[in-house]
Amino acid sequence: MSGGILFGMVGTLLTMTQQLPGYDFFITLSSVFLFGSVVGLGHGFVLAIFSKDRDTPFSESLKHTAIGILYSLLAAPVAFLVTLWIGFAFYFQLDPTAGRLIGAVIGGWIGLSVLVWTAWETWRAVRIIVSAWPDFVTAVGIVGIVFLVLVWFFTSFYPYIFQGAYSLRQAVFISGGISVLIVGPVATLALVGLRRVIKIQKLIKRLEDIE
Repeated sequence: MSGGILFGMVGTLLTMTQQLPGYDFFITLSSVFLFGSVVGLGHGFVLAIFSKDRDTPFSESLKHTAIGILYSLLAAPVAFLVTLWIGFAFYFQLDPTAGRLIGAVIGGWIGLSVLVWTAWETWRAVRIIVSAWPDFVTAVGIVGIVFLVLVWFFTSFYPYIFQGAYSLRQAVFISGGISVLIVGPVATLALVGLRRVIKIQKLIKRLEDIE
């Protein structure tokens, strides 16, 4: 559930800098946590499925991934609690108290520890994918192109879409999140599916030649 914690941190920072509304902060924090959890779950699913060794059967990888998703769902309440502790930073900004400061510090340290561990596991999975998956370069190219297009799009049309002041940092952040967390997994699934369809077509053609 590191995706939920990450989005919770970002949501808290954006609220503290008045880029998100703070009048109903609990709903805002809960919403970004839920969205981040769903995106992170999909991202982790794709990495877990396609970071298997060459000798590992696909069914075995799928089974291990399903078990990992189950553990993630069981850990979701704890991750949400950590996110709420991180949210104490916003309430501390409004009314500084020792309890809110301690909660924010504890939540921040736990959240950062989870994100560092997630980054390390993601790096290990990416290394396996690079060595075992022939379409990795294509997927990275798609993500990179989409990122550049999105940055251009938000740069050109941000004031008309959001009716607010433009910030290049916001455009890069939003574009990077969409590209890596959404386009990356979708492109991965599409490329793998396409390769499997090609293999099936070749197999059917061989069977027809034999007949």
